[in-house]
Amino acid sequence: MILPLIVGGTAGATLQVPRTVLRDKVERTMEFLLSLPASVPELVLARFAVGALVPLPGCIAGGIAFALLPLPAELQFMGGIGPFSLAFGVWLLLTLMGWCMSAVGWAFDLKAMTGPFVVLVLGVLFILPWAIRTFGPDDPVQSLLWFLGQPFAGVAIAAAVTVLVAATAAAAFLLACRGVARYAVRPEEPL
Repeated sequence: MILPLIVGGTAGATLQVPRTVLRDKVERTMEFLLSLPASVPELVLARFAVGALVPLPGCIAGGIAFALLPLPAELQFMGGIGPFSLAFGVWLLLTLMGWCMSAVGWAFDLKAMTGPFVVLVLGVLFILPWAIRTFGPDDPVQSLLWFLGQPFAGVAIAAAVTVLVAATAAAAFLLACRGVARYAVRPEEPL
């Protein structure tokens, strides 16, 4: 049961970067950041770099735990997944989640991340399954197994994930830059 603890703790740590974005606005430290001799994209890239580094140790620990410890009965279906693939996939998912929540925090005048987080959870729990049932094939499991058996499946999945990740990261970056640029007029001298 150490694997869910590691992944849960890592997900919690990932939320610290969006919380910091909100605290910058509430505690008025955003004015200081904007007074530094850095452009808006550089400020956003710095926060996004931190957002990518925060989940990294937990994801590495999760991959090591996945490789060395026996899987609980609930996770036996994951036995064929390589530890590096799992660690990288969790890191990528948590990084994108942190970037998107940071972008939402910058772009909109929020006092807490509760609303966007609830929307994210509801989307994953309810909207995604509904969309699969509504627009997907009659038997999604059988269709997925057929697709995974095709020789082009690996390339198709890699291409789709690459496009999805790149589009999500670019949208988050542009939204964050827009939010920071709109925040306030830059003071002439550093605070």
